[in-house]
Amino acid sequence: MKRLSISACQWKSIVTQWEKSGKSMSAYSKTRGISKSSLGYWVGKFRKEENMAASGFIKLPLINENLREIKNCEILFSNGTRILFYEKPDYRKLKQLFL
Repeated sequence: MKRLSISACQWKSIVTQWEKSGKSMSAYSKTRGISKSSLGYWVGKFRKEENMAASGFIKLPLINENLREIKNCEILFSNGTRILFYEKPDYRKLKQLFL
C-alpha cells in the first residue's frame, strides 16, 4: 500500500465518515485504500481526546521544555476561584478532586 501523507484534520474527516458508514474497519480501510492500523490509531486518538474533553480536562501543549522545572501551579476558574500550588501537584489526585 502506498504511503499517503494525511493530516490530522483529514483523519478526523475519515474517522467521521467511517463511523457513519456502518462498515467494519477492515472493509472501510480497503475501500478507502488506507491501512486498517492507521485508521485504528486515529480512531483511538480521537476517542481519547473526546473522553478527556468530556471529563473537563484538556491536554495543554508544553511550550518550553524549561517549564518542566517550574514547581508552582495555578488554576483559575471562570467564577474567579483561584487555586495556587507551591509544589508540583500530583495530577492524578488533582483530577479526582474535580470529577
